Amino acid sequence: MYNRVIKFGDEESHLELRDEINHRLFVDKLFKDAFPTHFGPDADLVELTFQPKNFDCLRYLINSTENNCGKFSDYSLKYVRHLVHVCENEVEAGVY
Repeated sequence: MYNRVIKFGDEESHLELRDEINHRLFVDKLFKDAFPTHFGPDADLVELTFQPKNFDCLRYLINSTENNCGKFSDYSLKYVRHLVHVCENEVEAGVY
């Protein structure tokens, strides 16, 4: 999108770039606010490389996030690992 702004310089390209930047800022803030321990000074202590096993929980969290905050984008998919972490470490089996 940035390259389109540089190449064309039209209003539409600028608006698309602005919208993408705003989306990324929203998503970053959303997940940092929802999972502060995953981003704070102790973030290195949080293991975020789990293989999902509790798919009911993960499905529930993904659907809840999308229903309340919009569909996941290519950019926001990087945060799904935080949802996996919750399902595999912070939710009792059989809750969902």
